Amino acid sequence: MKIHLLPVLPIGAITLCAGIVLAEHTSAPHRSDGCSLHVDLENYTDGFFAPLNAGVATVGLHEILGTSEAEGKAAVLSDFGFDGKRCLSIRNTTAKQPVRVSVQRRFDAPECAEDSVIEFVFRPVREGNVELRDWLIWDARDRSDVNVGLKLLVENAADSAVCTLDVVEGDASKPDRDGRRESVRRKAVVRGLKQNEWTRFILHRRGKGEEVALWAGPPDDEQFIGVFTDLYAAGTFHHARLGRDRGVNAGSGYWDSFRVGRPLKEAAKVSPAEPRLRDVGATIPAPPDPIPVGRAKQLFIDDWVVESMIGLARTLHPVKKHPQNPLVVADRPWEGPQVLLYGGVHREPDTAKFRMWYLAWNSYNAARQERPQEKSFICYATSKDGIVWEKPELGLYEYRDSKQNNIVIGYGMSNTCILYDPRDPDPNCRFKGVIRRNGTRRYLSADGIHWKDDGIILSQCYDSTTVNWDPVRRKWIASVKMLGNGKRVRGYAESDDFRNWSDTYFMATVDEDDLPGDQVYAMTTFYYETAYLGLWRMYHAGDSNSSHKVNIQLAVSHNARHWERPLRTPFVPCGAAVGSWDYGNNAPSTMPPIRMGDELWFYYSGRSCDHMGRPDPPGTGAIGLGTLRVDGFVSVDAGDKPGTLLTRPLELEPGKVFVNADADGGSIVAEIVDETGKPLPPFTFGNCRPADADSVRQSLTWKDATALPKSPVRLRFRLTNAKLYAFWIEED
Repeated sequence: MKIHLLPVLPIGAITLCAGIVLAEHTSAPHRSDGCSLHVDLENYTDGFFAPLNAGVATVGLHEILGTSEAEGKAAVLSDFGFDGKRCLSIRNTTAKQPVRVSVQRRFDAPECAEDSVIEFVFRPVREGNVELRDWLIWDARDRSDVNVGLKLLVENAADSAVCTLDVVEGDASKPDRDGRRESVRRKAVVRGLKQNEWTRFILHRRGKGEEVALWAGPPDDEQFIGVFTDLYAAGTFHHARLGRDRGVNAGSGYWDSFRVGRPLKEAAKVSPAEPRLRDVGATIPAPPDPIPVGRAKQLFIDDWVVESMIGLARTLHPVKKHPQNPLVVADRPWEGPQVLLYGGVHREPDTAKFRMWYLAWNSYNAARQERPQEKSFICYATSKDGIVWEKPELGLYEYRDSKQNNIVIGYGMSNTCILYDPRDPDPNCRFKGVIRRNGTRRYLSADGIHWKDDGIILSQCYDSTTVNWDPVRRKWIASVKMLGNGKRVRGYAESDDFRNWSDTYFMATVDEDDLPGDQVYAMTTFYYETAYLGLWRMYHAGDSNSSHKVNIQLAVSHNARHWERPLRTPFVPCGAAVGSWDYGNNAPSTMPPIRMGDELWFYYSGRSCDHMGRPDPPGTGAIGLGTLRVDGFVSVDAGDKPGTLLTRPLELEPGKVFVNADADGGSIVAEIVDETGKPLPPFTFGNCRPADADSVRQSLTWKDATALPKSPVRLRFRLTNAKLYAFWIEED
């Protein structure tokens, strides 16, 4: 800060401390065009937390953020504001209240550093006065959470109707560290700020000379305060913290009309305020007309390929639990009471060796088990057959003075996601991990054993967030845990490179066909043949009489954003017997299922207690296996009376029609019809050689037929005592 020795200077309704240079800054301040961020709170969607919500980031505040001051210590009010009806309110009356909110620019908003203007309005109270102790009203950060610009705090005594402004700036007297300066706090730079009136603060980061010019005062009557040194002149604004800064903070405040951008040019318009939270699941994709059909299989989980069915019923087929379950149990000191498949299982394409990454969940119910709280870890196991597993001693991490363990990452949390990425040209990034540790972080590894923490990638999420590769759109997609209207719901984010991610948007939640207390706890997704499938962890919450079990249902999507669950019976059900190893809380692998012959292998973890830790004492967690017929998620079934299924218009590739079906003791025939439903000879029921076996691959052929007819056409299947799982076209 540029200083000179002058007594305290009165300027309008406020007072400056000694030592502020006023020369060269007597003109009116530049206003901000808000191109990087413009938050007026009017578009805020009540009840949704974790995603960026009209510019407000609220991760960690789901217990306290409400819509009125009576509902919590932080709120977006609906009855009070500066220019409209809404503003942000934060109250922190004791050091134990973790009350802090952030405002944050969109991931694709223009960046502003040099020659940028920041402005907002603030007041401590609506009426009366309140004690302010180190109360943070502005703390701008870059994407790496490094301070940029200035940090502003207010203080006063409880019986004072005015407060003082402290400014934290860069220490120009000391050398910088890669452009970042040590901070120095200037006390009581401004005195006499009225608690019950709005004050507008304007910060002009001019870049040149690392200067930040500061104005403050009643809106449209701001007074020049001084020129200060930027904490990090090269840093680009990403978000700003408001409210609690440290454990000793206390105070309250109202914020509104945030704008971050370039200096507003004469006659130019301010950028629109941040939009409402997007619902990316609202748009229902329509099947193409005609639907292309080739080697990728068409499933019958939903009506995507189905025009109509007569005399048929859909059946969801749950996995068959392996008779040797559980396959992996907590039998090492560092594993605590539970090993959980918050990780994944991968089968090496070259060696066929199975590799597993799992969570040793030491933190779970430590107090109730009367044992010391310990860290949780990501551990590693291998298997030759996927049934019998070994836990190798890797010598990487120390536990109780020994490295004789299978720990590969010295920290674990309940949204750990391990991925295998053969597409990445960098061999050091062949394995990827997503782990929640002070934010959701990206981990990288060449071999799946030696891992590197590569920093935070997803900031708008809670635990139980998973990431998978979308081979259709060639993007990384995240199924994000967020909160909506008091329930766990799912959000969506995407990335082209696994490092830079979009904001999080609302995607899916329970509906009227679920029980009143149900919530979607998590959902792992993967692409299978022609559809996105989701393993939807359904939490049966509600009141104390609810089961509080978590089982796994099957969801389907055709754009990875709009999800449906045509059948709600569990795909991976909980164990029926109280205290059985998977009695109360199941979770799938974060990797796709593994094909083994004519089966799909789904690894999952279960717990012998429900989500509330019942029955007492809290039980154990272990890992097991469920198997499924290839393509066997859902079948369309007929009994003694024949039933028919008519497809939507199809564009058939050259080849033969194949089906995955169980027609042992029955039959399946098909005919090819035109747009009007008229059969196209010789592709009639009468000419069709039936499928009459239980096989995952059997052809349907027609007498006197040489090639499939030109598209578009439809297929009509007729089933008798049979189950049809899928159909496709391929060369014989």
